[in-house]
Amino acid sequence: MSPDELRKIREELKCTARELAVTLGIDYGEVVAWEQGERFPTKKNVADIAKLRLIGTGAIMRKAKRRGNAPLRGIARMADPAFWQLMRKLAEHPELFDKVVHIAEQYLDPADSA
Repeated sequence: MSPDELRKIREELKCTARELAVTLGIDYGEVVAWEQGERFPTKKNVADIAKLRLIGTGAIMRKAKRRGNAPLRGIARMADPAFWQLMRKLAEHPELFDKVVHIAEQYLDPADSA
């Protein structure tokens, strides 16, 4: 994949290099190096980019907009890359999942107040 092809795909996905990097789970500098022709994406990266292209702009993890210093809540939280990093860790580490379940028992479930 050439630097020009990558930029064209990013334009199609309407995302920044940083958003693409977060979505792919790689370092931002890697995407910049691809676009400058200093390095090239691996076969896995190319396959992942092709999947993103098929899904479209909704596949891109975008930084959630905050009002002032207000914490993210509800569906807005899902746009935060840190949320997905946490989800990956919870899925991979059973002991972490068990700890979070124990902590969560101390909080009200928002579905119960609906």
